[in-house]
Amino acid sequence: MKNTQKVMINIKSAHFTPSDGYVKNVSLVDPFAAELFDSVDAQRIDVDYSGTLAVSRGRLVIRYDESELTGMPGATTEVSFALDNPNIVMMQRTGTVNTSFCFEKGERIECVQDTGDMTLSFVVDTDALSNELTQCGGDLKISYGMEVRGSLVQRSLMHLAVSLV
Repeated sequence: MKNTQKVMINIKSAHFTPSDGYVKNVSLVDPFAAELFDSVDAQRIDVDYSGTLAVSRGRLVIRYDESELTGMPGATTEVSFALDNPNIVMMQRTGTVNTSFCFEKGERIECVQDTGDMTLSFVVDTDALSNELTQCGGDLKISYGMEVRGSLVQRSLMHLAVSLV
């Protein structure tokens, strides 16, 4: 890839079973407000990674290797988007886990995971997305739900903070 730079990536995320207390379609500030993020009974991850940020063929790509903390050691994750359309974000994991996500605010998009034994499909319903990533780093925040066979099985809040090394 062209223009590859080393970066530090901090990922904070919360994954939880939806309840009546969580309101979908709130503003992006609300899903990531500390009081809400901390009050949710959730599996939380706060991890730092060394990775790369590159721009090639009109796309910004962030790449890092997953760790045991996320339960996906041996997998590599790429987060990417077209520079002229930062509101559609792709996330692909390859290696021990092969998963493809597409996030676009207000959209329900069918995505897939290859377990090696079978391919599973699920819907990603993105209710908030703020992408302030540039070649100099920045932040990406996404609030989304995962549906399997029409049932909401998980809500997730994810914040990637990327800084040049």
